Amino acid sequence: MRILFLTLLITSLFSACLKDDVETGISGYIEYGESDCLPSDELNVEFDAYSGELFFIVKEALDSLQIESFDDIIQLRNNSISVQIKQGELFTKLPAGDYYVWAENIYEGSERYTLSIKHGEILNKDIKFIRCLH
Repeated sequence: MRILFLTLLITSLFSACLKDDVETGISGYIEYGESDCLPSDELNVEFDAYSGELFFIVKEALDSLQIESFDDIIQLRNNSISVQIKQGELFTKLPAGDYYVWAENIYEGSERYTLSIKHGEILNKDIKFIRCLH
């Protein structure tokens, strides 16, 4: 009986520790392609694994920003959370919240690049960035 009790106690303690170790963040695969951005062209974009800086902009901060110049956007980007991506691989901790995700030279506050991070969960999300050439 003692062994059964000890086994249950150790199992429950181990389970509790595992729950506390859950991180909040995101993982996924990031791709990048270029296009003239005509509606019919999006299907013909060739994507490559993205390597470069990725920015997580707090959605509320961008939505409420009084943009007077492009410098305001650059300053917001430079004050955001950023990570270096190599060969498309993304895995990073992020505080819970809503974010726009930007790649270098792609500044778009659209639903395509919006994500919600929930506390205690790792969001699995692949993202394809399209840079317009015109």
